[in-house]
Amino acid sequence: MVTLDISGSLLQGAIDDSVKPKPTTTLYHYTSQNGLQGILSGKCIWASHVRHLNDLTEYSLAFKLAETMIESDESFKKDIPKLLTHLEFLRSQAKKLNVYVTSFTEHRNKLSQWRGYCQNGIGYNIGFCPQTLLRTCAKLPEQGITSLLTKCVYKESDIEPHISSSINILKDLLNKSICTSPAEGFDLYKELLYRFTMAIAIRAARLKHDGFEEECEWRIVVIDFPRNSIPNEMVGFHNGHSSLVPHVEIPLFQVNSSLELDEIITGPSSHSDDSVKSIQLLIRKHKISCPIITDSKIPFLNR
Repeated sequence: MVTLDISGSLLQGAIDDSVKPKPTTTLYHYTSQNGLQGILSGKCIWASHVRHLNDLTEYSLAFKLAETMIESDESFKKDIPKLLTHLEFLRSQAKKLNVYVTSFTEHRNKLSQWRGYCQNGIGYNIGFCPQTLLRTCAKLPEQGITSLLTKCVYKESDIEPHISSSINILKDLLNKSICTSPAEGFDLYKELLYRFTMAIAIRAARLKHDGFEEECEWRIVVIDFPRNSIPNEMVGFHNGHSSLVPHVEIPLFQVNSSLELDEIITGPSSHSDDSVKSIQLLIRKHKISCPIITDSKIPFLNR
């Protein structure tokens, strides 16, 4: 019989793949005036629900790939035909997941990013030490929350081998479970599909359309699985373009109750000196360690 410990390889394999490579240099988070104040005062960062991202289709790409690969796999048709009739179950499981992401970039001072976040000359770029972000993700599993810091990929070919790996693990586990009793086998079958859905969800959160490739994006991904839900006190809502946007408030890792940042850059502005001085006062007020506060120096005014 297949034990749940063995079927856990579906999930662990997806996590192990997604946390490679690890960041080695500063990761940046462009944000608004309100966003900066919220991050520094609360020492937390918001991860928004994937259904409210700019690219509405990106999260579904990996699931569609998985379905296509399963449907075209002759071994499923021959040895495990039941799986083909349960793709709808897979889709229903995927819809129950609440996945949240917050974005970072390798770009320190990129005009296209300022244009997106620097309205009327008010925008900021927070430079995070990668170890701070890695330790932030490492603390969440202590609360039973699945989280990881992952580098986005922009081509289906980059993620297809990883989806194929999850499918192969699933096939192997399903074949091993065939000899179990009918009732026991049914429960295990559902459990395997549930864990397979979790694995694809982790992979789905890092795949983006290639039109966004220039962003060089990294993400903190937080997944709210039905069986180990995120505590209600961590879930908040903010105004969106057409509806309220759910988000998870992620506490940032601190050293001796102090948040350590690599730098803060103020956006292109005709009042850059005043903007830098304001940030110096703001980090002092909130006891933030930040050795570099500077301005963009890009001669662009968003009028």
